[in-house]
Amino acid sequence: MSISCIEFAGFLLNEYFGDVVETVGRCLLAHTSVTLRNISFKTKLKLSQIKKSLCVLIQHGMVEFKANKAGVLEYSAKKDVILNIAFYPIYIKCTKTCYDDITCCIIEELLLHGELTANALTSKVTDRLNALIQSNVDHLPNVQQKLKALIEDKFICRSTFSSPQSGGHQIFVPNEAGDSGGFWRINYDQIHLLMRDQYLVSVIRDGSDGEVAAVMKSILDRARVNEWTDETILVSAHIIERDLKVRNEIAAAKNLDVCLRFLRSGQRPFVKKCGEEQGGMYCVSYKDIITEQIWVCVYDIIQERLGSKHRDIFQLLRFKKYVEQKQMEHELLLDAKYLKRLIFELMSENFIHPKEVYRPGDSTCSKPFVILHINMPRVVMMVTECCYISLTNLTGRHLYENNLNKSLINKNQRHTALLENLVHQGYSEDSAEIIDCQNNLTPLERAKVEKLTKASKDVKLSQIRLTETLFLLNLYWRYYKV
Repeated sequence: MSISCIEFAGFLLNEYFGDVVETVGRCLLAHTSVTLRNISFKTKLKLSQIKKSLCVLIQHGMVEFKANKAGVLEYSAKKDVILNIAFYPIYIKCTKTCYDDITCCIIEELLLHGELTANALTSKVTDRLNALIQSNVDHLPNVQQKLKALIEDKFICRSTFSSPQSGGHQIFVPNEAGDSGGFWRINYDQIHLLMRDQYLVSVIRDGSDGEVAAVMKSILDRARVNEWTDETILVSAHIIERDLKVRNEIAAAKNLDVCLRFLRSGQRPFVKKCGEEQGGMYCVSYKDIITEQIWVCVYDIIQERLGSKHRDIFQLLRFKKYVEQKQMEHELLLDAKYLKRLIFELMSENFIHPKEVYRPGDSTCSKPFVILHINMPRVVMMVTECCYISLTNLTGRHLYENNLNKSLINKNQRHTALLENLVHQGYSEDSAEIIDCQNNLTPLERAKVEKLTKASKDVKLSQIRLTETLFLLNLYWRYYKV
């Protein structure tokens, strides 16, 4: 695990669980497996603090444990689950898009607590809804119904909750008949599948219009497989048209042939036609689309960081596979000295890679010639590393600014709470109480607060964009085969 990845994971643990859990988490991330005694020695924390931190991390599925040959428990961090914290806002947005606010509350409670029994989960969500919605309506039946829907869609799955005991494990097997011992957690794989489909639909929507995106969504919903397969199952045009009418997408249903033709067009189509039965049989190749989107992502990064000429070189290498510099000069019509500088800049950023080759059968040639090529897995790893570094810098800067202006932020929060309380009590904006409250902050402090608020929004927006890029890069490894 790289240093930048550990740093980013540490910031995530600090943001959601605090300093002590972060310290324990960093220790586990830096080692393959560690005993409780070694954690205490390395972190200099009290045993009680370490045990509480481990309980929190185990409950969230971020740490696992097993007994070694001597019978002593060793703890190891689950890096992928810890890094999933970065996707929590996308999980909530994804759930809200596909379901509703009550389902979103269920997901939020599971993200907050890691694992809960069905009774505890419904109770917490019901109490939360009662606090938000002041009414006499009983929310419990509705919450239970939404929870059942999530379980049927496999977004929530049963979990075997285990707790470390001296000398081994104690496993609590879920009881299907009742709630005792049955813990529920988020099925990350399933929600990642839904995020993948939503990402593909958003790509279509950005590149065309709503009708084509509606057709793509219909195909993905109907042909979805709850596994990481390279392609969807086949779905007929008649079924797509019927689903569009059910969803009241009348315009898309009328122009279905045009939309399908658009999705099948281009050098790398989004949809493939696999037969003529029932108006045509269609499928979506996840692997091809994700691979193409990775190339587009790298193109954009190169153009933004280096320039359009560098992007042209990268595109040429993609389609030619292996190219000599002289051949590149003829293809791109660039000066040899200028091209050499561009190639050096791309190589220094690890976007392209040299390879020494000897001419076959040429015994007189003792010196190899160099050809250029792209090692895409290495490029994806490098871009992923850059995302971790950027996210770490953003999070660190945000925490530094908040700590530096902590007193002002707390004062502004008290000021806002007091102002809202006065408005709730019925005071008008022109009343002396409201005016006195507004004057609690000086113009200089107010300007500083506005600046901090704007900077915080910019950081959050940048974090969301980077995490979306990171999710796309993670999808590449799902479909990449050596």
